[in-house]
Amino acid sequence: MSKEHKLTAEERRQLGMNLAAAYTRLGQPDQARRLWQHLADERPDDWAPRLMLFNLALEKNDEKAVQRLLGELRQIEKED
Repeated sequence: MSKEHKLTAEERRQLGMNLAAAYTRLGQPDQARRLWQHLADERPDDWAPRLMLFNLALEKNDEKAVQRLLGELRQIEKED
């Protein structure tokens, strides 16, 4: 008999980060952006997904997203 293993919240987060990074490396920025945004929404104080979203916004020349993400990153920095 096998026991079903459920992922912990941290394991799900790590899986999401790895998938988002893989999409980024594979040149699928829309899929990567969707996952990074989900990760950012789950943890408002986590700078890592916002930094990746910032990089994707720079590559896309999305000035509005760049400015929004800079503000979010600065806010997180103030809270630390």
